[in-house]
Amino acid sequence: MREAEEMKHRMMIEQRLILENKFEQKRQVEKELLRNIEQLELQERALVQQQSRNEILDRELTIRRMKEDDMKNNKKC
Repeated sequence: MREAEEMKHRMMIEQRLILENKFEQKRQVEKELLRNIEQLELQERALVQQQSRNEILDRELTIRRMKEDDMKNNKKC
């Protein structure tokens, strides 16, 4: 009888350890996913900033070209 109780108790402890390990693994995976999400958000912000800078540079280039074209046209006249 005592052996059966000890065996049952041992099995419960093993089951608890298995569940704790699974929980810890899931927790680690969740932490990694959160880190990945944060990293992706940072990359997205950097891309948006770069896109904004590129748009500003494109506008500046367009304005310069227009000014150069105007100067060329004024010289012809």
